[in-house]
Amino acid sequence: MSDVDDDLAMRKKAFALALLKQPGVPFAAACAVADTSEERLKIARDWPTDCDVLQAMIDLEEEAQPTRNDVLQLSWEKLQMADGRDFAAILKTYSEIRGWDAKKTESVAAAQTNVFVLREANSDAEWERHAIDEQRTLTASGTTVEH
Repeated sequence: MSDVDDDLAMRKKAFALALLKQPGVPFAAACAVADTSEERLKIARDWPTDCDVLQAMIDLEEEAQPTRNDVLQLSWEKLQMADGRDFAAILKTYSEIRGWDAKKTESVAAAQTNVFVLREANSDAEWERHAIDEQRTLTASGTTVEH
C-alpha cells in the first residue's frame, strides 16, 4: 500500500468514527477529515455508503462492545461497593447475565409443592376417594383462620 492509500484508509476510519459519534450527520463527520468545503461536501455525499467506511464502522462498534465476562466482572466489582437500591439493581443485572431467575425458581418450587401424588391405587374408586379426602384437607387448611 502506498502512503496515499494509507492516508485515505486512515481518513475513512476517522470519518467512520466521527459518523458513529454523530449518526445521521455526515457533513459534521466530513469536517473532521477534510479541509475544504468542496472536499467536505464530496465526502459527506459519498463516504457514508462507502464499503471501507461501513466496514470500519462495524469494526469500531465491535471493538467498543464489552464481552459478557467484562460486564460480569464490572457488575461483581460494583456489587461489592453497592448498598440499598443500587445493590438490588446490580444484583438483578448480574443474575440476569448469569442466567439466574429467582422468579422462575420460586414458581417451579411452588408448583411442585401443590402436586397430589398417590403412590398406590388399586382401582379408580380408591383413587377418587383419596382425591376427595385430599381436596377436603386442602380446602380445610385453606379456609382455617389462625389467631
